[in-house]
Amino acid sequence: MAHNKKKIHYKKKIPTDKIVIGIIVFLVMLIFIAKQGKNSAVMKQAESSISTEYVVSEKLPHFVEFGSESCVPCKMMKPIIAELEKEYSGQMVVKFIDIYENPGITEKYNIRAIPTQIFFDEEGKEIARHMGFFPKEDILAQWKSLGYEFKKEEKK
Repeated sequence: MAHNKKKIHYKKKIPTDKIVIGIIVFLVMLIFIAKQGKNSAVMKQAESSISTEYVVSEKLPHFVEFGSESCVPCKMMKPIIAELEKEYSGQMVVKFIDIYENPGITEKYNIRAIPTQIFFDEEGKEIARHMGFFPKEDILAQWKSLGYEFKKEEKK
């Protein structure tokens, strides 16, 4: 006697609570990704607002040092920068920009180490760059090699 056994196929049902949890996790991930994209857009906008005008403010050659208040070679450069600023006022602009107070500027100006000094012409175009401690005489020699010769301000 042949038994007619019917094969019964049972479909495994996914519990609805697992579906709901999966949807919630998916939505949370979408919200997180959307917020990250918004934050990235805000950061890009902030970085683009750090323009050359911030660094190059006048129609004079600029000597700009990118560094930080805690960096030892930057501290050693401080008196040199102060002297240059005082002695060549009106002939060149001398600036110090703290990279930690101006996030995004390191990427904009491709700063890989501090201190980094950048020489800009009157139009704001980078014409030379140096990394590390830079003695005053060498800075003036670099300017001279770039075609600039400055006269020291007479002390009053």
